[in-house]
Amino acid sequence: MPLPAGKIDVHHHCLPEFYKDVQRAAGIGGTAYQGFPEWTPEKSLALMDKLNIAATVFSFTSPGIFFGDIVQTRELAMQFNDYLAGLKKQSGGRFG
Repeated sequence: MPLPAGKIDVHHHCLPEFYKDVQRAAGIGGTAYQGFPEWTPEKSLALMDKLNIAATVFSFTSPGIFFGDIVQTRELAMQFNDYLAGLKKQSGGRFG
């Protein structure tokens, strides 16, 4: 399926619940300015449509995925990779 015409966002954050849970366990209760936003893939797509963004490339949000435990970091990285690969597949190429 061809992408709609529009911009490409090359720095788009995603914040799935499993990532917020890991941050909460590390004592982080929100972003630098507020609590965690209620992020969903559907909300990202709606925002992209509103702003005429055809496709987006995800990036980690701060503080990243290392919280002092290298085993946890590897597991979180794999979980994120699998999650994002699924989103890419489901989005018809709009997420990358």
